[in-house]
Amino acid sequence: MNSFILYRSAYADRILALVEQKEEEGKDVAEVRGGHRGVSKIAGESWRMETKEVRELCELWMVLEKRAHEGAWPEYRFLPKK
Repeated sequence: MNSFILYRSAYADRILALVEQKEEEGKDVAEVRGGHRGVSKIAGESWRMETKEVRELCELWMVLEKRAHEGAWPEYRFLPKK
């Protein structure tokens, strides 16, 4: 898992809440209604605007998640199917 994926997963609920608010205001939110692709697009745009501090925080979060995963499943190895 990388830092953007963690950011996107944390940000997805906020994006969907914003979409609902915009719909209630009568605004067009068709691009987000596409589901995960729309959410990822908005999260990506937001990620590029984030400060260095936020990105570094997500990097730290990624390291902590990786350590927790390694501690929980020390023998795990990703083996993609060919």
